[in-house]
Amino acid sequence: ALYIFGGNKIVITGDYDAFEMLKEKFENSMDYSFFVSIYSNISIEYEPIIKEYKNSLSYIDFSYGNIGKTIGIDVGGSDIKVACLIDQEIVFTKEYIWHPKNNENINYHINMINQVINESLIYLNNDVDNIKISSAGVIKDNQVLLANIYKKVKNDEYKDIYVNIVKSFESKLNKSIKYFIINDGDVSSLFGAHYYKVSNMLGLALGTSLAAGYINNNRVYDYLNEPSSIMFFENNNSTVSDYLSQDGVINLSKKYGLSMNDNLTKYEKLKYVQDLFNDNNVNAKLIFKDIAFILSDFIEFLSKFINIKNVILQGRVLSNNSGRYIYECIKSKLDKEINIYLPDEMFIRIGQAVCVANIVKK
Repeated sequence: ALYIFGGNKIVITGDYDAFEMLKEKFENSMDYSFFVSIYSNISIEYEPIIKEYKNSLSYIDFSYGNIGKTIGIDVGGSDIKVACLIDQEIVFTKEYIWHPKNNENINYHINMINQVINESLIYLNNDVDNIKISSAGVIKDNQVLLANIYKKVKNDEYKDIYVNIVKSFESKLNKSIKYFIINDGDVSSLFGAHYYKVSNMLGLALGTSLAAGYINNNRVYDYLNEPSSIMFFENNNSTVSDYLSQDGVINLSKKYGLSMNDNLTKYEKLKYVQDLFNDNNVNAKLIFKDIAFILSDFIEFLSKFINIKNVILQGRVLSNNSGRYIYECIKSKLDKEINIYLPDEMFIRIGQAVCVANIVKK
């Protein structure tokens, strides 16, 4: 639950000796290090009597419908997608391949995003009213608290990366630019809720890692939204994103004896297995079947904590014929009270950028 809701204070009740044992175990775990990296300090307290705590989660209201010249950017671990809109008309989209996890120099990241915006401005007559950014990682108040895509960057230099980039373009264009930065999983859920006209929507994007977000009545709540780090498997040190991502396809390829050239990028390895699936390779089919069953189990797990009625699936792993196969397998296995949606191929690939460009923060 901590990985879903977040929190910097844990209260344990019951037997005091059990409390001390749990406290010590937690403080020496990877989980503790993860939460300290986000909140700086974690308080673990004991109370002999169970108290009722009020839900203190805040929320932000969103609507859908772009006004003005807008650049929407989706920053992922393998590529950056951009969509330029004038009001709600798309005038430019593009995908840029990049390698953020391999670069420790913050200037590599800044220069790449600057390149995306500079090229986008050409299609907006060198003018922009809004820059809206969807990013992997824990996002709060337009800051990146933690993100695997910046894992090699030292000293939290990435924390204000997006805000600083927008400010630099305000100076360059000599105008004020409206902006916000939002978690990519939240963008998936916002798009799904709007497009399918439903609520209680869980958005899941299986790409370089696993992104997740939840929306109810156009409200995005202040969840931590980092379920990709959940140690989901019993007697296994793997996190759920080790299987529900491009890495998952690669990891399962080893299980089923598929050999691949080590010089291929993760995206190229994913495409290789997807092509094998298209050629009716039995082992490739087993890989995507495993992913489907893990994903359906994970959705049911999350539904124990959140009222999930609808799920939208996006990301490279859900593209191609193998993505449709994953979708069909999940539908056959998942609780029938939860509706599963798979948008068309264009929205699976570039939809995050188009969607974030259309989102209006109230």
